[in-house]
Amino acid sequence: MHKTALVLLFIIAIALFIIGLFLFNHRNRPFFIFHPEKEHGLRVFCTYFGGFVLLCATATIIAVFIDLNALIFPLLLVDALCAFIIPFVLWAYTL
Repeated sequence: MHKTALVLLFIIAIALFIIGLFLFNHRNRPFFIFHPEKEHGLRVFCTYFGGFVLLCATATIIAVFIDLNALIFPLLLVDALCAFIIPFVLWAYTL
């Protein structure tokens, strides 16, 4: 695979790693306008989805370093879906 594509995948993985850590670390304390300590559903979302995003980011970093072309497209698709879903789920808690 092209080195530019691998660098971009690595950047996406780092961004997802930061988002996953943020969600996982804020599962029991308020962030922005959200209060997971008061809303059980938001706490569950932050716990499980934060862990899932961390797992996806780790798998993407491994795929970049090993250069597994068979895994890169599915991981990129899952990473994009994760990044796309997060704002909509959090937006639903503001209604």
